Order: sequence, then C-alpha cells, then structure tokens
Amino acid sequence: MTPPPLKSVMLMLTAKCRNKCDFCLNAHNIPMTRPELTVAQWLAVFDDLRRNTTTESLIFVEREMFDKPGCFDLLEAAAALGFRVQVCSGGSDNLTLDTAPRCASLLNHLVISFHGPKVVSRATYQRQIRLLELARDVFLPANVGVTITMTVTRKHAGQLD
Repeated sequence: MTPPPLKSVMLMLTAKCRNKCDFCLNAHNIPMTRPELTVAQWLAVFDDLRRNTTTESLIFVEREMFDKPGCFDLLEAAAALGFRVQVCSGGSDNLTLDTAPRCASLLNHLVISFHGPKVVSRATYQRQIRLLELARDVFLPANVGVTITMTVTRKHAGQLD
C-alpha cells in the first residue's frame, strides 16, 4: 500500500490551557468528555506516522502543549524519529531559561501567539512577554525560526496595543 502523501501533520496534544483569551473557542476550559492521550499513546502515533506515511513535519498547535506532562519527551521523540518539529505556543510557566535550551535543540520553528494586554489576562500577557524574551535570548540564537501571530476578531479589533 502506498503511504498517503502527507507533508505535515498538525497535532493538539492537550485541550487544556491556562490562558483565558476572550476569542478562544474554549476560553473557559470546558472539561473534555474523554481522557487525553497519554505520552505512550502519542509515541505510538508518532511511530505510526513515521512507518506508514511520508510525513516530514509535526506541528504541535494551540492549547498550551508545554503545560502537558511529558511534552519535552514528546518533542524529543518526534525529533529522534526524524520529523521537523514546529510548536505553536502562547506562553507557559514550564518554558523557562532552564528548559528552553533543550526545547530549542529539538525545534525547527516556534510560532508565538501574541495578543496584547487588553485582550488576554495579565498573567497570560506576562507569559507571552516571557516567551518573546526566550525567543530573543534562546530560540533565535539556536537558529530556530520564530513567527509571531495575532488573532484579530471583531470583538477586540479596537483593543490591540
């Protein structure tokens, strides 16, 4: 059987997020009705993708994946399997000057969701600022591509700083 011609696969490791962005579809963290995949189950998904598809990149998308237990081990496993690794993040207390170098050694690209102090809570805004500082101090010097995105909706278009 010929593998499907997948270039990239987007994965959401967790539905949980401590950020309370007012434009988010799950800003109130409505509980999931089923448990999330475990680290072991995600590793099996990665292995299946490597063995059965032509996937080149794994893109870990929104929610805050750095808040998921075992997230750095998952990034390490994805990189070890030869995937290009991209992460989208809005900032996490678990991504620090101590953990960022390990993360930077595994990533090809970091996408930072940045929204400004009038759109998100003060704590979320501070996490976003810390992530921008980590991008400047750790990720860019490690040759990790960095992109900054901002979601603009009718609700907060006049509040962007």
